[in-house]
Amino acid sequence: FDYKKLDERWYAVIKCDVSGHGIPAALLVAVIATIFREYFSNWSFKKNGTRINELAGKLNEFIGNLGLRGKFATLLIGLFDSKNDDVYLCHAGDRIVRIFDAEKKEQRTVELDSAASGMPAAGQIEQWMADMKGGYQVKKLKLKKDDILFLYTDGIEEAQSYFKDANFNNRKCGEVKNLDKDGKHINHMPDEEYEEFGNDRIKEIVESVFNKRKYTLKRCHPQNPSEKLEFDLSKCKGDTEDMILALASIEKIFRIYKRPTAHGNVIKDDKGNIRIDGDGIRVDRKIDDFLQKTFNLYDFYCKDKMDLGEQNYVYYVNVNEDKQADDLTIFAVKNL
Repeated sequence: FDYKKLDERWYAVIKCDVSGHGIPAALLVAVIATIFREYFSNWSFKKNGTRINELAGKLNEFIGNLGLRGKFATLLIGLFDSKNDDVYLCHAGDRIVRIFDAEKKEQRTVELDSAASGMPAAGQIEQWMADMKGGYQVKKLKLKKDDILFLYTDGIEEAQSYFKDANFNNRKCGEVKNLDKDGKHINHMPDEEYEEFGNDRIKEIVESVFNKRKYTLKRCHPQNPSEKLEFDLSKCKGDTEDMILALASIEKIFRIYKRPTAHGNVIKDDKGNIRIDGDGIRVDRKIDDFLQKTFNLYDFYCKDKMDLGEQNYVYYVNVNEDKQADDLTIFAVKNL
Protein backbone atom coordinates (compact mmCIF):
# COMPACT_ATOMS: atom_id res chain seq x y z
CA PHE A 1 0.00 0.00 0.00
CA ASP A 2 1.07 3.58 -0.51
CA TYR A 3 -0.35 7.08 -0.43
CA LYS A 4 0.79 10.43 -1.76
CA LYS A 5 -0.32 14.01 -1.15
CA LEU A 6 -0.66 15.53 -4.61
CA ASP A 7 -1.50 19.11 -3.62
CA GLU A 8 -3.51 20.90 -0.95
CA ARG A 9 -6.70 19.24 -2.15
CA TRP A 10 -5.93 15.82 -3.63
CA TYR A 11 -4.46 12.58 -2.28
CA ALA A 12 -3.67 9.35 -4.13
CA VAL A 13 -3.76 5.87 -2.55
CA ILE A 14 -3.09 2.34 -3.73
CA LYS A 15 -3.61 -1.13 -2.27
CA CYS A 16 -1.95 -3.98 -4.12
CA ASP A 17 -1.68 -7.71 -3.44
CA VAL A 18 0.68 -9.66 -5.73
CA SER A 19 0.28 -13.38 -6.31
CA GLY A 20 2.92 -15.67 -4.86
CA HIS A 21 5.58 -15.12 -2.21
CA GLY A 22 9.29 -14.50 -1.89
CA ILE A 23 11.69 -12.45 -3.97
CA PRO A 24 9.75 -12.50 -7.30
CA ALA A 25 6.61 -11.15 -5.62
CA ALA A 26 8.63 -8.55 -3.68
CA LEU A 27 10.33 -7.30 -6.84
CA LEU A 28 7.00 -7.01 -8.65
CA VAL A 29 5.56 -5.01 -5.75
CA ALA A 30 8.58 -2.69 -5.85
CA VAL A 31 8.09 -2.00 -9.56
CA ILE A 32 4.34 -1.40 -9.13
CA ALA A 33 5.11 1.05 -6.32
CA THR A 34 7.57 2.86 -8.60
CA ILE A 35 5.04 3.10 -11.45
CA PHE A 36 2.44 4.45 -8.98
CA ARG A 37 4.84 7.14 -7.73
CA GLU A 38 5.98 8.08 -11.22
CA TYR A 39 2.41 8.37 -12.50
CA PHE A 40 1.53 10.89 -9.81
CA SER A 41 4.88 12.75 -9.79
CA ASN A 42 3.62 15.43 -12.20
CA TRP A 43 -0.10 14.90 -11.69
CA SER A 44 -2.55 17.79 -11.69
CA PHE A 45 -6.32 17.75 -11.69
CA LYS A 46 -6.39 20.15 -14.64
CA LYS A 47 -4.17 17.88 -16.75
CA ASN A 48 -5.14 14.39 -15.56
CA GLY A 49 -8.54 14.73 -13.94
CA THR A 50 -9.75 11.60 -12.16
CA ARG A 51 -8.68 9.20 -14.92
CA ILE A 52 -6.90 6.76 -12.61
CA ASN A 53 -8.13 3.98 -14.90
CA GLU A 54 -5.18 4.98 -17.10
CA LEU A 55 -2.82 3.90 -14.31
CA ALA A 56 -4.69 0.61 -13.90
CA GLY A 57 -4.23 0.01 -17.62
CA LYS A 58 -0.51 0.77 -17.43
CA LEU A 59 -0.06 -1.69 -14.56
CA ASN A 60 -2.09 -4.37 -16.32
CA GLU A 61 -0.03 -3.97 -19.48
CA PHE A 62 3.26 -4.02 -17.56
CA ILE A 63 2.48 -7.21 -15.64
CA GLY A 64 1.06 -8.92 -18.71
CA ASN A 65 4.15 -8.09 -20.78
CA LEU A 66 6.40 -9.76 -18.23
CA GLY A 67 5.19 -13.11 -19.55
CA LEU A 68 5.36 -14.72 -16.11
CA ARG A 69 2.82 -17.52 -15.87
CA GLY A 70 0.49 -17.15 -12.90
CA LYS A 71 1.74 -13.68 -11.94
CA PHE A 72 -0.96 -11.08 -11.33
CA ALA A 73 -1.88 -8.33 -8.89
CA THR A 74 -5.19 -7.32 -7.40
CA LEU A 75 -5.30 -3.53 -7.30
CA LEU A 76 -7.38 -0.77 -5.84
CA ILE A 77 -6.36 2.77 -6.79
CA GLY A 78 -7.99 5.82 -5.25
CA LEU A 79 -8.09 9.61 -5.52
CA PHE A 80 -9.44 11.54 -2.53
CA ASP A 81 -10.80 15.04 -3.00
CA SER A 82 -10.54 16.68 0.42
CA LYS A 83 -12.44 19.75 -0.78
CA ASN A 84 -15.62 17.97 -1.87
CA ASP A 85 -15.22 14.81 0.28
CA ASP A 86 -15.31 12.58 -2.78
CA VAL A 87 -13.23 9.47 -3.41
CA TYR A 88 -12.67 8.05 -6.87
CA LEU A 89 -11.84 4.35 -7.01
CA CYS A 90 -10.62 2.08 -9.79
CA HIS A 91 -9.98 -1.60 -9.25
CA ALA A 92 -8.46 -4.62 -10.93
CA GLY A 93 -9.91 -7.69 -9.24
CA ASP A 94 -10.41 -5.93 -5.89
CA ARG A 95 -13.96 -4.66 -6.20
CA ILE A 96 -15.24 -4.64 -2.60
CA VAL A 97 -14.52 -1.84 -0.13
CA ARG A 98 -15.82 -1.05 3.34
CA ILE A 99 -16.82 2.32 4.71
CA PHE A 100 -17.34 3.05 8.38
CA ASP A 101 -20.32 5.40 8.67
CA ALA A 102 -19.39 7.78 11.49
CA GLU A 103 -22.95 9.05 11.94
CA LYS A 104 -24.54 5.60 12.22
CA LYS A 105 -21.40 4.07 13.79
CA GLU A 106 -21.60 1.03 11.58
CA GLN A 107 -19.63 -0.46 8.73
CA ARG A 108 -21.16 -0.90 5.30
CA THR A 109 -19.94 -2.78 2.25
CA VAL A 110 -19.72 -1.22 -1.21
CA GLU A 111 -19.33 -3.28 -4.39
CA LEU A 112 -17.69 -1.22 -7.12
CA ASP A 113 -19.26 -3.44 -9.78
CA SER A 114 -20.68 -6.93 -10.18
CA ALA A 115 -18.39 -9.93 -10.39
CA ALA A 116 -19.64 -10.58 -13.92
CA SER A 117 -19.03 -7.09 -15.28
CA GLY A 118 -15.87 -6.27 -13.33
CA MET A 119 -12.30 -6.46 -14.56
CA PRO A 120 -9.97 -9.25 -13.42
CA ALA A 121 -6.68 -8.75 -11.59
CA ALA A 122 -3.93 -6.89 -13.44
CA GLY A 123 -1.90 -9.25 -15.59
CA GLN A 124 -4.69 -11.76 -16.16
CA ILE A 125 -6.00 -10.22 -19.37
CA GLU A 126 -4.25 -8.51 -22.28
CA GLN A 127 -4.86 -4.79 -22.51
CA TRP A 128 -6.58 -4.93 -25.90
CA MET A 129 -9.05 -7.43 -24.41
CA ALA A 130 -9.57 -5.13 -21.42
CA ASP A 131 -10.30 -2.25 -23.81
CA MET A 132 -12.85 -4.39 -25.67
CA LYS A 133 -14.66 -4.96 -22.36
CA GLY A 134 -14.85 -1.22 -21.82
CA GLY A 135 -11.59 -0.86 -19.94
CA TYR A 136 -11.05 -0.20 -16.26
CA GLN A 137 -13.78 1.93 -14.70
CA VAL A 138 -13.69 4.72 -12.11
CA LYS A 139 -16.42 4.91 -9.47
CA LYS A 140 -17.13 7.97 -7.34
CA LEU A 141 -18.17 7.67 -3.68
CA LYS A 142 -19.08 10.37 -1.20
CA LEU A 143 -17.57 10.38 2.30
CA LYS A 144 -19.27 12.30 5.09
CA LYS A 145 -17.32 13.94 7.89
CA ASP A 146 -15.34 11.39 9.95
CA ASP A 147 -16.31 8.54 7.62
CA ILE A 148 -13.49 6.03 7.07
CA LEU A 149 -12.66 4.24 3.85
CA PHE A 150 -11.43 0.91 5.14
CA LEU A 151 -9.14 -1.21 2.95
CA TYR A 152 -7.44 -4.52 3.67
CA THR A 153 -5.87 -7.39 1.80
CA ASP A 154 -7.35 -10.86 2.05
CA GLY A 155 -4.72 -11.95 4.59
CA ILE A 156 -6.92 -10.92 7.50
CA GLU A 157 -10.30 -12.16 6.28
CA GLU A 158 -8.75 -15.49 5.18
CA ALA A 159 -6.67 -16.02 8.34
CA GLN A 160 -7.14 -19.63 9.41
CA SER A 161 -7.76 -21.20 12.80
CA TYR A 162 -7.50 -25.01 12.70
CA PHE A 163 -9.85 -27.32 14.56
CA LYS A 164 -8.01 -29.40 17.14
CA ASP A 165 -8.76 -32.54 19.10
CA ALA A 166 -7.94 -33.19 22.76
CA ASN A 167 -4.31 -33.79 21.82
CA PHE A 168 -4.14 -30.57 19.79
CA ASN A 169 -3.94 -32.43 16.50
CA ASN A 170 -5.72 -30.80 13.55
CA ARG A 171 -9.06 -32.42 12.75
CA LYS A 172 -11.75 -31.93 10.12
CA CYS A 173 -15.01 -30.23 10.93
CA GLY A 174 -16.92 -33.33 9.76
CA GLU A 175 -15.21 -35.40 12.44
CA VAL A 176 -16.99 -33.45 15.17
CA LYS A 177 -19.86 -35.37 16.75
CA ASN A 178 -23.46 -34.33 16.13
CA LEU A 179 -22.53 -31.83 13.43
CA ASP A 180 -24.98 -31.38 10.59
CA LYS A 181 -22.88 -32.41 7.58
CA ASP A 182 -25.39 -31.09 5.03
CA GLY A 183 -24.26 -27.75 3.72
CA LYS A 184 -22.19 -24.94 5.17
CA HIS A 185 -21.54 -24.66 8.90
CA ILE A 186 -21.00 -20.99 9.89
CA ASN A 187 -18.07 -20.12 7.61
CA HIS A 188 -16.64 -23.48 6.55
CA MET A 189 -17.61 -26.83 5.10
CA PRO A 190 -17.70 -30.17 7.01
CA ASP A 191 -14.64 -31.55 5.21
CA GLU A 192 -12.44 -28.55 6.08
CA GLU A 193 -9.82 -28.48 8.83
CA TYR A 194 -10.12 -24.80 9.63
CA GLU A 195 -12.37 -21.77 9.76
CA GLU A 196 -11.48 -18.35 8.42
CA PHE A 197 -11.51 -15.09 10.36
CA GLY A 198 -14.11 -13.75 7.93
CA ASN A 199 -15.68 -10.39 7.21
CA ASP A 200 -18.47 -10.81 9.77
CA ARG A 201 -15.92 -10.81 12.60
CA ILE A 202 -14.09 -7.86 11.06
CA LYS A 203 -17.31 -5.82 10.89
CA GLU A 204 -18.21 -6.62 14.50
CA ILE A 205 -14.73 -5.73 15.76
CA VAL A 206 -14.67 -2.43 13.85
CA GLU A 207 -18.07 -1.43 15.21
CA SER A 208 -17.10 -2.52 18.74
CA VAL A 209 -14.04 -0.25 18.68
CA PHE A 210 -15.93 2.86 17.56
CA ASN A 211 -18.85 2.15 19.87
CA LYS A 212 -16.39 1.44 22.71
CA ARG A 213 -17.88 -1.86 23.82
CA LYS A 214 -16.64 -5.36 24.62
CA TYR A 215 -16.07 -7.94 21.92
CA THR A 216 -16.13 -11.71 22.44
CA LEU A 217 -14.20 -13.84 19.97
CA LYS A 218 -16.15 -17.03 19.28
CA ARG A 219 -14.49 -19.97 17.55
CA CYS A 220 -16.22 -22.84 15.82
CA HIS A 221 -15.53 -26.20 17.52
CA PRO A 222 -13.14 -24.71 20.10
CA GLN A 223 -10.68 -27.09 21.74
CA ASN A 224 -11.88 -25.70 25.08
CA PRO A 225 -15.62 -24.85 24.76
CA SER A 226 -15.77 -23.23 28.21
CA GLU A 227 -13.05 -20.71 27.36
CA LYS A 228 -14.21 -17.11 26.90
CA LEU A 229 -12.02 -14.85 24.78
CA GLU A 230 -13.10 -11.30 25.61
CA PHE A 231 -11.63 -7.94 24.60
CA ASP A 232 -12.67 -4.82 26.49
CA LEU A 233 -12.61 -2.32 23.64
CA SER A 234 -14.28 0.29 25.83
CA LYS A 235 -10.76 0.96 27.12
CA CYS A 236 -9.68 2.16 23.69
CA LYS A 237 -9.66 5.74 22.45
CA GLY A 238 -12.10 4.62 19.76
CA ASP A 239 -10.08 5.97 16.86
CA THR A 240 -8.73 4.62 13.56
CA GLU A 241 -5.43 3.46 15.04
CA ASP A 242 -7.28 1.46 17.70
CA MET A 243 -9.44 -0.10 14.99
CA ILE A 244 -6.38 -1.36 13.12
CA LEU A 245 -4.66 -2.55 16.31
CA ALA A 246 -7.82 -4.35 17.44
CA LEU A 247 -8.09 -6.24 14.15
CA ALA A 248 -4.42 -7.22 14.12
CA SER A 249 -4.46 -8.23 17.79
CA ILE A 250 -7.68 -10.25 17.73
CA GLU A 251 -6.61 -11.97 14.50
CA LYS A 252 -3.47 -13.03 16.41
CA ILE A 253 -5.50 -14.55 19.23
CA PHE A 254 -7.81 -16.20 16.68
CA ARG A 255 -4.85 -18.34 15.57
CA ILE A 256 -3.22 -18.89 18.97
CA TYR A 257 -3.36 -22.08 21.06
CA LYS A 258 -1.61 -23.43 24.15
CA ARG A 259 -0.84 -27.08 24.75
CA PRO A 260 -0.46 -28.18 28.40
CA THR A 261 2.89 -29.74 27.49
CA ALA A 262 4.18 -26.69 25.62
CA HIS A 263 7.76 -25.75 26.44
CA GLY A 264 9.89 -23.16 24.71
CA ASN A 265 12.68 -20.65 24.90
CA VAL A 266 14.11 -17.82 22.81
CA ILE A 267 17.82 -17.86 22.09
CA LYS A 268 20.05 -14.98 20.98
CA ASP A 269 23.45 -16.03 19.66
CA ASP A 270 26.76 -14.14 19.69
CA LYS A 271 25.94 -12.50 16.35
CA GLY A 272 22.63 -11.17 17.62
CA ASN A 273 20.52 -13.66 15.66
CA ILE A 274 17.32 -14.68 17.46
CA ARG A 275 15.55 -18.01 17.15
CA ILE A 276 12.72 -19.74 18.99
CA ASP A 277 13.60 -23.09 20.51
CA GLY A 278 10.46 -25.18 20.98
CA ASP A 279 7.06 -23.57 21.50
CA GLY A 280 6.92 -19.82 21.02
CA ILE A 281 5.85 -16.98 18.72
CA ARG A 282 7.07 -13.48 17.83
CA VAL A 283 4.64 -10.64 18.58
CA ASP A 284 4.66 -7.00 17.54
CA ARG A 285 5.11 -4.73 20.57
CA LYS A 286 2.04 -2.69 19.66
CA ILE A 287 -0.07 -5.83 19.56
CA ASP A 288 1.35 -6.96 22.90
CA ASP A 289 0.52 -3.58 24.47
CA PHE A 290 -3.00 -3.69 23.05
CA LEU A 291 -3.63 -7.23 24.31
CA GLN A 292 -2.25 -6.38 27.74
CA LYS A 293 -4.74 -3.53 27.96
CA THR A 294 -7.84 -5.29 26.60
CA PHE A 295 -7.57 -9.11 26.57
CA ASN A 296 -9.11 -10.97 29.52
CA LEU A 297 -6.85 -14.04 29.13
CA TYR A 298 -3.61 -12.14 28.62
CA ASP A 299 -2.12 -13.65 31.79
CA PHE A 300 -2.83 -17.14 30.46
CA TYR A 301 -1.70 -16.90 26.84
CA CYS A 302 0.88 -14.13 27.08
CA LYS A 303 2.32 -14.37 30.57
CA ASP A 304 5.54 -16.15 29.53
CA LYS A 305 6.88 -13.14 27.67
CA MET A 306 10.51 -12.61 26.74
CA ASP A 307 11.90 -9.22 25.80
CA LEU A 308 15.30 -9.39 24.12
CA GLY A 309 15.51 -5.69 23.38
CA GLU A 310 14.30 -5.76 19.79
CA GLN A 311 12.79 -2.47 18.70
CA ASN A 312 9.52 -3.86 17.36
CA TYR A 313 9.03 -7.35 18.81
CA VAL A 314 8.69 -9.40 21.98
CA TYR A 315 8.24 -13.17 22.26
CA TYR A 316 5.59 -15.34 23.89
CA VAL A 317 6.91 -18.78 24.85
CA ASN A 318 5.03 -21.96 25.81
CA VAL A 319 2.38 -21.05 23.25
CA ASN A 320 1.81 -21.71 19.53
CA GLU A 321 -0.19 -20.25 16.63
CA ASP A 322 -1.59 -21.47 13.35
CA LYS A 323 0.47 -20.04 10.51
CA GLN A 324 -0.50 -16.72 8.92
CA ALA A 325 0.26 -17.60 5.31
CA ASP A 326 -0.88 -14.43 3.53
CA ASP A 327 -0.07 -10.75 3.44
CA LEU A 328 -1.75 -8.83 6.26
CA THR A 329 -2.29 -5.20 5.26
CA ILE A 330 -4.90 -2.95 6.87
CA PHE A 331 -5.26 0.57 5.50
CA ALA A 332 -7.72 3.32 6.43
CA VAL A 333 -8.48 6.77 4.98
CA LYS A 334 -10.46 9.08 7.25
CA ASN A 335 -12.34 12.14 6.02
CA LEU A 336 -11.61 14.88 8.57
